[in-house]
Amino acid sequence: MIYNLFFSKFSKEMPAEAWSSRELAGALFIYIDRTYNNHLEVLRAAASSTMRGKLLSCDITQIREDQDVIVYRLDVRVPQRKRFCCGNGCTDCVRFKNI
Repeated sequence: MIYNLFFSKFSKEMPAEAWSSRELAGALFIYIDRTYNNHLEVLRAAASSTMRGKLLSCDITQIREDQDVIVYRLDVRVPQRKRFCCGNGCTDCVRFKNI
């Protein structure tokens, strides 16, 4: 799964005791100890290297900030445009696109 690849890259840069993750209502939340200063750069670097070469994109949003922890939501998104011809003669068929 894409999250496992992300976590393996993220855990190489961030110590295991500095963060934890939880999935709630289908969304992935990452809890990071606020004593680590470069956590956002490490998050973005791990996300970009995980998504490189794939048709996926990643959105990292800060949800809340407490005295001890900062919470981020990680959204992996799949493109919404069609990538194949379904054979139904759609007006937005990929056969008519100039790539």
